[in-house]
Amino acid sequence: MPERTVHQLFAARAAAAPGAVAVAGGDREASYAEVARRAAAAAGRLRALGVRPETLVAVVLDDPLDLPAALLGILAAGGAYLLLDPAVPPGRLAQQLAACRPAVVVTRRALARRLPPRLPPVLWLEEALDEAATAAAGNPAGSTSPPATAGPSEAGAESPGAASGGLACALPVGARGEAMLLLTHGNLLDFFAAMDAAGGAGAWREAMGLADGVDAGGLEMLWRLCRDCGVTPGGKRDGSGTEPPAFGPRAVAGGQERDLDFSLFYFGNYAAGRAADHYRLVLEGARFADRQGFRAIWTPERHFHEFGGLFPNPAVLAAAIAVATERLQIRAGSVVLPLHDPLRVAEEWSLVDNLSGGRAGVSFASGWHANDFVLRPGAYAERHAIMRQGIDTVRRLWRGEALRLPGGAGNEVEVRIYPRPVQTELPIWVTAAGSPETFRLAGELGAGVLTHLLGQDAAEIAGKIAAYRGAWREAGHGPGAGWVTVMLHAYVAPDLAAVHAAVRAPLSAYLKTSFGLLSSLAASVGLESDPRQLAAAELDQLVARAYDRYVAAGAGLIGTPETCAATLERLRAAGVDEVACLIDFGVATDQVLASLPHLDELRRRARRVAGPVPAATAAAGGSRPAGADLLLERAPAGTEVHLLDGAMHPVPEGERGEVYVGGAGLARGYLGRPDLTAARFLPDPWSPRPGARLYRTGALARR
Repeated sequence: MPERTVHQLFAARAAAAPGAVAVAGGDREASYAEVARRAAAAAGRLRALGVRPETLVAVVLDDPLDLPAALLGILAAGGAYLLLDPAVPPGRLAQQLAACRPAVVVTRRALARRLPPRLPPVLWLEEALDEAATAAAGNPAGSTSPPATAGPSEAGAESPGAASGGLACALPVGARGEAMLLLTHGNLLDFFAAMDAAGGAGAWREAMGLADGVDAGGLEMLWRLCRDCGVTPGGKRDGSGTEPPAFGPRAVAGGQERDLDFSLFYFGNYAAGRAADHYRLVLEGARFADRQGFRAIWTPERHFHEFGGLFPNPAVLAAAIAVATERLQIRAGSVVLPLHDPLRVAEEWSLVDNLSGGRAGVSFASGWHANDFVLRPGAYAERHAIMRQGIDTVRRLWRGEALRLPGGAGNEVEVRIYPRPVQTELPIWVTAAGSPETFRLAGELGAGVLTHLLGQDAAEIAGKIAAYRGAWREAGHGPGAGWVTVMLHAYVAPDLAAVHAAVRAPLSAYLKTSFGLLSSLAASVGLESDPRQLAAAELDQLVARAYDRYVAAGAGLIGTPETCAATLERLRAAGVDEVACLIDFGVATDQVLASLPHLDELRRRARRVAGPVPAATAAAGGSRPAGADLLLERAPAGTEVHLLDGAMHPVPEGERGEVYVGGAGLARGYLGRPDLTAARFLPDPWSPRPGARLYRTGALARR
């Protein structure tokens, strides 16, 4: 009888070669028989805890040598596994467990301190391993045969969950694991077949929507075990909870192209509508961005003026966003640090970090408006030096250092911040209006850069980004080369005329309320005088000219997904990592919310655009084809690949289309995300199979 599940494949391999080494690491190793015994013991205990077919079991283990027994035991019990990393901050781990809601957690007692206090039933793996060792001690000396309980029947061949369509695992997808993809045993067997083939599993990963080269679900380990290749995993994760800053490791390296991340940005005009509507736009926009996989949300600090006056304290609004979202990073854009005591800033954002499970980040600014400094008048003249010193203080407090400060009784008091933050390092940016010196300062500090395209174009910003990255390298920071976020006004819809009808009046009114923006735009059209001195009609004419120039130059994402693509490519070429889309500049709240799916379409196109591989490159044995081309060249077993237009009709030969994957080999969908599953897995209009679906990859290609 052919094996239909992963654990059946492993059981057959263990029965054929029980004494062969299955896993080895350092001075430890385990044979196939030993792994089979351990998996059988784990399976028995999991069944006693209620694990049945389709039951999700979270695995939190820091020793890779534990994983084979844990994963195979879960599968043999009929369950499906989800690997979680114990090295992430405890708050984030608690958030992940709450989001995926496993029925059981498999871990070791040594990791208990990293787990939240309220857990589902727990299998302490060492207890199952002790049981397996006892069983092994009862075997005749020298026997290498696996025990009867490790055979195919115990592995699940006769259980209801043993069919290839049974759920096997949930794997993280997206740049930050913002969703969990549900894979069946059949999907995993297709992966094994792809790994067996000469071309590897790249096309299979693309068909599933998984990042190439990432084995976050232990798939390659299982393949090696089932193919008698043996597993030699790396060492333990240290469980320290340390993480690289959010802007570090994924930045530009070696001139390689990167995906552009998308975020939402807010800096609304208080006069444009009711405050409650503005905050509804913030919270509903945050929920949308969280569901769809945007990178972050940014809220500013502004005082005593209708322009931006909705946001006097970004930490308060960030706390509200934290409890309304699950994955979205929550950032201040910006905190005007010279206006505040760094101790208070560190405390407030540590609270946000805890409420969000480790998603806080802050861009610091020195301040632009002298009137804001009524909060701290003596700081205005030295605001740049105060900001730099304050950043150092916030970082030290965040890392757990104590400061000695004067107390109310004239004595010195040693203080640390509480609650302790979830992240060991606070992701920090420096806000740069355009000064090259500020870009270089951010690089020296090892911070990201938050900037905009008002008064500077993509060509100018490219030079400043190069200076920033040079300062980053000279200061010895790493890994990566920093992170550059550019704020752009954004409103995207399918019809260009409708876009301008919706945007022209509110954006023009928005620009008039900010002297800084107005001065930048006046300079861009050659006006040297103070725009505030113009008559009303002349000011209207200036703003109309500035609006046309602003949109035509691609200084914002104002248009359709097709017309905005060129702006994104210029920013990508300039070295930008993230586009922060300012959406609250006066368009009605409901209209903005209705436009967000079109902005998301632009985001998906920007992240996964692929074209044909030049013939010269292929002939020269250059880099492998992009993901879409891999699918077109060799569709994985059980799948069919289609290139479709916006109406889901096949595109003619040579035309560009979106890549869809059909066939029986598709994944189930996304864990706990029916909205995302419905958006990405669509009914297949051509298949005769009842319930057939198409997976929308978001990639573009030509045949």
